[in-house]
Amino acid sequence: MFTSVINDRREYFNCYDMARLYVLAAVNVAVFSAIYEHFSFGVYSAFMIAAFAVPLLMGGLAFLLLGKACKKTGTSVPALACKFWHAAVATLTTGFLFRGVLDIYGTSSPLGTVYWIASAVLAVLALLTLGITSCWR
Repeated sequence: MFTSVINDRREYFNCYDMARLYVLAAVNVAVFSAIYEHFSFGVYSAFMIAAFAVPLLMGGLAFLLLGKACKKTGTSVPALACKFWHAAVATLTTGFLFRGVLDIYGTSSPLGTVYWIASAVLAVLALLTLGITSCWR
């Protein structure tokens, strides 16, 4: 009988599974953007068109590269760093969609900059958490 679990699934994420989920999220965002712009009576937004690229590049590509690095070094990514990164990607994707909706409606809002700032703060927290936890190992 063991009293501790070394590779607890709640502590570490599988990077390749995360990359697959982000690719699926990018497809969902692309479908949503296409449907939304189809019903926007010919008005398009560059932010709405490019919204799928955020989860694809910051999620899919980043976790694919991180998975290769972890496999090469034999380490894993801590859950806290992943959760901060997931929040950063979700916030930036939402910001792109929000700005796209505002562009399609022909309006603007100062709240759009909140998404950029929040996403940057969350991404920096994720990288700091990843760096700090990797130094402690």
